Amino acid sequence: MQRTRDYRIAQRKRALAKAKRILRQNSMIESSDVEWLAPRMADNLRNCSCHLCQAPEKAKPRLRVTAADLLEAA
Repeated sequence: MQRTRDYRIAQRKRALAKAKRILRQNSMIESSDVEWLAPRMADNLRNCSCHLCQAPEKAKPRLRVTAADLLEAA
């Protein structure tokens, strides 16, 4: 049980870091917006089953966030 819980916590931290990285790549986003959007986006990334999100970190291409993606997230 503890191992599963630790894994889920680590998975959440990785998803949050990935969300922040993706949001910071987009120059339209200010740092205050990153802090608000990243946790919400992390939930989507963590639960996503697409091949990009499930691939090993090194194999993933850089993801770009568009203005439309941000409007959907808000």
